[in-house]
Amino acid sequence: MKKLFENWNGFLNEEIGRPEDVLKKWDHDDAASYAQELIDDYGDPDEYTQSQLTWYDISEFTNTTVKDESIPHCCPKPHRDYVYSTMEIDVPEDLMEAIANASESIMVDQLKKEVTARCADIYANAITLGFVQKLVAGDIKPEDSKKEYEKHILDSIMPDWFEEKVEEGKKKKKKKKGGKKDACYKKIKAAVKRKGGTWPSAYAS
Repeated sequence: MKKLFENWNGFLNEEIGRPEDVLKKWDHDDAASYAQELIDDYGDPDEYTQSQLTWYDISEFTNTTVKDESIPHCCPKPHRDYVYSTMEIDVPEDLMEAIANASESIMVDQLKKEVTARCADIYANAITLGFVQKLVAGDIKPEDSKKEYEKHILDSIMPDWFEEKVEEGKKKKKKKKGGKKDACYKKIKAAVKRKGGTWPSAYAS
């Protein structure tokens, strides 16, 4: 069955062309541009259609998907959402309201025990999912969820697991592509410093 699925997926990909060809037809330039960044950093997506690209091996995320959309979002600062990152996090029923109050871009699937963050880059998504982990662990009080979420985003409070795993994933992909040196993360860290601690692509006015 797995082989059949892979063959079918390969057939569909041949029908719609290479990922780069797909991105040229997207309606939203910001989403297409960021999807190309992920291709440059991590290689071709594991799956893709005419309207979305999905990777399964970026950091600790179960999957990361960029969609041909650009959703305006004003919290904590005006920006647009088009990147979805999912992790396995078991959120108890009594914390659902706290998460809803924190952000409209946090989606909880209690049946699958998964949480998805949607923003403009994987860095903001990692911060968001790290925030949810702390909330579930009891490190953040439910009544403080909105204030703490905004603090995490604006102060770029990155979970430890992300920085290590994201670099590991990039090195693995670059090795497959011939050992091209990747400086993306350093560039983003420098941009964060210039912007006063806010991930620039996620919260550009």
